[in-house]
Amino acid sequence: MASVCLVILLAMRATTYEAFQGQQRAQLTWAPFAQARAIRAQDLAHLGRLMGNDATLVTAWRQSASQIEAYARAVAEEQPPAQLEKLRLECLPSLWDIAQRLFLESDPGTADSEPHTVAYGCYADLFLLCDPEGVVILEETSQSDPEKEDFGKVSVRFPLDPANDPAPWQRSLARDALFQAAARGSIKASYWAYGASHLYHAVAIPCPMGVIILGDRVDQEMARQASQLTAGAETVVLFEGEMLASSQARTTEEQAKAAAAWTPQQGHRLEVDWGGRPYLAASYPLGEGAWMVFLKSTRELDALTRQQSWLIAAMVGLSALISLAISAPLARRIAAPLRALSQAMAGVGQGDLEARAPAQGPLEIVEAAQAFNQMVEGLRQKETLEKFVTRLEQLRKSADPQDPLVRDQTQFGSYLITQRLGVGGMATVYKALPASTLDEAGKVAIKVIHRAFAQDPEYQRRFRREFEIMQRLEHPGLVRVLESGDLNGLLYIAMEYVEGENLRDLLERRGQLDLATFVKLAGPMLEAVQAAHQAGVTHRDLKPENLMVGEQGVKVMDFGLATASGTARITLSGDTVGTPRYLAPEQFTKGGGDHSDQYSLGVVFYEMLTGVTPFVGENPMAVLLMHLNEPPPRPSSLRADLPEALENILLQMLAKDPRERFRNLLEIKEKLESLVNP
Repeated sequence: MASVCLVILLAMRATTYEAFQGQQRAQLTWAPFAQARAIRAQDLAHLGRLMGNDATLVTAWRQSASQIEAYARAVAEEQPPAQLEKLRLECLPSLWDIAQRLFLESDPGTADSEPHTVAYGCYADLFLLCDPEGVVILEETSQSDPEKEDFGKVSVRFPLDPANDPAPWQRSLARDALFQAAARGSIKASYWAYGASHLYHAVAIPCPMGVIILGDRVDQEMARQASQLTAGAETVVLFEGEMLASSQARTTEEQAKAAAAWTPQQGHRLEVDWGGRPYLAASYPLGEGAWMVFLKSTRELDALTRQQSWLIAAMVGLSALISLAISAPLARRIAAPLRALSQAMAGVGQGDLEARAPAQGPLEIVEAAQAFNQMVEGLRQKETLEKFVTRLEQLRKSADPQDPLVRDQTQFGSYLITQRLGVGGMATVYKALPASTLDEAGKVAIKVIHRAFAQDPEYQRRFRREFEIMQRLEHPGLVRVLESGDLNGLLYIAMEYVEGENLRDLLERRGQLDLATFVKLAGPMLEAVQAAHQAGVTHRDLKPENLMVGEQGVKVMDFGLATASGTARITLSGDTVGTPRYLAPEQFTKGGGDHSDQYSLGVVFYEMLTGVTPFVGENPMAVLLMHLNEPPPRPSSLRADLPEALENILLQMLAKDPRERFRNLLEIKEKLESLVNP
């Protein structure tokens, strides 16, 4: 028995050591980081195309081309400095105009002017505009330190000052491979050295003016990103034999020089001594003279080896005891956790990353099981990360290129935009997924207010009030809100995603509803709106477009015009809010009241049963006057099969005087249900 246990332990030691070492090596793959940078390159290419093909920019360029070309030729011919400065000053007005149109999405000086990079959520650390001959005529770099104010933004200072702004014209990229590829009409992305000891992940894009080059600086932030995508491997960026960046602040120049010695062995996973500790190392090229080195500590591997050595030593002693007829129960107590650990290892070998070894039994076995579980968790996290990157790329490929928020997968709070669902007069509604998981099960609807309304202080107060009101409402028939915020001037609310269609689409598809279907839908509507009333909230804009019908039942949405106890009213006294066809008379004369929702629901119910609203006019004012002065046509005149009791319910809901209507909506619900179940 003891011999069998020793054989099992020795086999386990070899298998576990090799599996753990294989897991450490597998984590040193550059693939997830490369995939993430490929997606980023697509962002930069799109931004470059957007900026370079702006119609007003191209026109400005053509009008200024002669002056700019004259200066470029003078630089190439090395004319005297005085002549160069004279030509440069003549170019400054043209450069001023071109630079404005490059960096502003609309005409300079207008209220809605803002940088392209802000409007489309895509930033760069480097911006170059080259003429067709490769001469750099506009150049801008920005800090890549998150602590700096201009982090992640291209910020050109205007007006251009000849006394302070160095002339970029002395720099030519005519012989540069990145420029040449774009000049031939293709988009080129690579790691690119520009300036003194600066390395960029750059994309060159052809445009009517020549070539635009956008890039992200390879720095501490990019090194930390690479580290996260390799399960926490320490990452060092080397450029021309010197350390350019490191994911760990403790990395020394001496350690960087040691890492430089491993760079020629591209892609190999070496066992090295780095800073006096054992590491696995792998290096990948980022361009001429530039490398990224990943280092993964094997301290855990050595600890596991020591634990196994102690385990074997302990088992040798135990074998002596077993040979002296130690009781069978003790042997089973030792063997059971070993068998469980062995089975878990076999499961991982077959691809089951959910396998776990129970941490029980002697201390050495517990430590071995814990080390094994940590190894499996690392493998599982790597697999999860790879699935996340793949899913992100799939969403990007299927994104609608016509909508910038969808195309760029803009992140609002905790959610990533993936699809546009509908556009209204004041807002656009999008489908979004949790940014951390991209899990379809966590999808939400995000309502983004149109910029023209979002800039209005009065509307901003109404927007904040809507979110506060919706947070107070808790009922299955009321759409639940999750979060709200402001992204670069875009106001948004993230809310529960409701599968199905709104009542307007249902009525257009089916026409008049039969009595059973009507009662089935009307009951939950009444119950949900009554729950809002009990919370002190009056909707004031109930209409088929704000009522969703799906598998989850009926949901009441859009409390943008609601009033609530304890909140200030935004509209002035006497202002009319709501949709005219569904407006209660008192909303037109007194601004509304607690019973205005009942009247609006009465109009909705009337339309569900007859196919039309009670009042239809040539314009909104004519409809409002009908609500005020004319009795509604009896529903039976439009649909003969309606029960008289149902007709009386509708007419009481549509009473001009709120005091003649029902006391509350639950009373109506009971009367409707009694028609179906007498």
